[in-house]
Amino acid sequence: MFRTVGSYRVLEHVAGFPLILVLGKDYVLRCFHNVCRHRAYPVISSNKVGCRPNLGCKYHGWTYDLSGKLIKAPKFEDAEGFRKDQNSLFEVKTEIDEDGIVTVDLSSESKGSPVLDINKFKDGQVETWDVKGAFNWKVAECADAFNFPTLTRNDRGVQVRLGLARKLKHVKPSILADFVALPGHNAHLLMTIQPTTADACTVHCTLFVASSSHASSLTISSAKSDIAQSVLSLEKLYARVRESDAM
Repeated sequence: MFRTVGSYRVLEHVAGFPLILVLGKDYVLRCFHNVCRHRAYPVISSNKVGCRPNLGCKYHGWTYDLSGKLIKAPKFEDAEGFRKDQNSLFEVKTEIDEDGIVTVDLSSESKGSPVLDINKFKDGQVETWDVKGAFNWKVAECADAFNFPTLTRNDRGVQVRLGLARKLKHVKPSILADFVALPGHNAHLLMTIQPTTADACTVHCTLFVASSSHASSLTISSAKSDIAQSVLSLEKLYARVRESDAM
């Protein structure tokens, strides 16, 4: 989560580009290529999640502020023709929607807002867990690999009581990732699939719930139940695929 100024996360784009997401002093969430402008060494090479006052490359000490501007370049400060303002980090377009879903766009056409409403997420609860499954990752590629009947049922109940019209939002940012927004619960679920062998995967789950209460406990238990059932269904599907291949 990006709770405080300087909070960052290192990630890899589905196209293979190493990226950094960092919250600036102006509460703008920015994304940069994780590549130093000096020797193309990773700006952040350890601690993939954390908080820091600036972005410093350990190779030769080039340092950037949280907006990506170069502020320190040892042995280059007085070099003839060298300009710090021409050596900022390469920025990637960033958008944040009304549910707090962050998307990055490697093109130059993005027009969304990168401003993060930090108050929406400051009092929340984060639950993380892993689910191991005996299936090949390819059977989880389809959009309906994970279903959320319990979450959907509970979410509808909340929406009816509160008069809300928004529905559960389920998107796949990549073939090995699912993101679910639950407006009625003010909750967000991220799942990523990590293949461990040809016949096994681990599903990494992160659930953010906006408040700590009995309702949030119900959301967490419902999410765990739905994901466990989905993994069981994927295991059964993969077993049938293997049986048909063996015939």
